[in-house]
Amino acid sequence: MPVLFLHEGMQRFANELRALTQYFLFWLIICFIDRLIFVIAFFEKIGFSNFTEIFRIYYHGLNLDFSAVSYICALPFLVYCLLSFFPKLKPKRLILDIYTIIVLVLFFVTSFINVNIYREWGDKISKRAIDAFFASPSGAVASAESTPVFLPIVGMLIGIFCGYFLYRWMFKKVSFSISSLLSVIFSNWRSEFLYFSRLSVVVTEERR
Repeated sequence: MPVLFLHEGMQRFANELRALTQYFLFWLIICFIDRLIFVIAFFEKIGFSNFTEIFRIYYHGLNLDFSAVSYICALPFLVYCLLSFFPKLKPKRLILDIYTIIVLVLFFVTSFINVNIYREWGDKISKRAIDAFFASPSGAVASAESTPVFLPIVGMLIGIFCGYFLYRWMFKKVSFSISSLLSVIFSNWRSEFLYFSRLSVVVTEERR
């Protein structure tokens, strides 16, 4: 019986670890798409002939991608760890869905803002870009007025829709039932204790 409980706990833990890894992979794909949008937006400066430069963009951006994805996944992972000690709580999948949609919206809005800022100022959203805005607000507003708005908005909507579709496709068979190895062990410790107690009584009686 204890072995069975431990096996079930390990199996559930493995399934949940796979789900968390899959969620990390999902956001890593979104980061790759973000970089692809940037490459397409400035394709006339890169071109097919400079494929090595495209590879370098992705390669040198891996550290930044892993860092960004880690920050995004930190909150769901922290909530998962906390809820694993309260197995009676049954959080709904809707919570993760809402969190994912909010981050997707912020992600793609920032992505297309970066494209426009880089086209006008040669820089993405950064301290230098913010300082340049406050240094010359009128110039920033003038350059923003000359920037096309329709295509970025359409791109944001398409990115958010496709991102959420990818999320639903990757997680259509995944359920986040908060029941980690620790919670399974703690929830069944009484049964294991009774099992060993009865076993020791039986062994003692047989020896007599």
